Amino acid sequence: MSLAQSTLDLIHELGNLIQDQEEEEEDNDRTMEEQIRQVLLALNALVGSKLLDKALTLASRRGAIHEYCSTPSGRLLYRVKGDNNAEYKVLLTGFCNCRNFMMERAGTELPLCKHILGVHLAKKQGTCERKIITDEEWSELYV
Repeated sequence: MSLAQSTLDLIHELGNLIQDQEEEEEDNDRTMEEQIRQVLLALNALVGSKLLDKALTLASRRGAIHEYCSTPSGRLLYRVKGDNNAEYKVLLTGFCNCRNFMMERAGTELPLCKHILGVHLAKKQGTCERKIITDEEWSELYV
């Protein structure tokens, strides 16, 4: 299994734990918090604390990440408001137009930047704002 897939699997597990925590009774809160802590530690080991911290901060900021879903094709594009209000385009297939991704991450064993990781985390946390657009509007956003 690749490093990137391991990271995505952990993000998925983290999302499930967060959802379960919201549904569980208070007695199980400590156990759930410990499981979440363990997943975050594993993610930290895979991607590093600097990248994880930046992605978690980004994911927790309301209005920072927008998902654009085109209709009828269902294509997804994410616009992420990064530092200094710069906007970046992210595709979950493994693309971001930020400098860090283009210069250092693309084509590596772990093709993630804080924007891509932030989108994955925001989707699991429910902080990603979704907008439905036409295929034509999606194409204009993508350019």
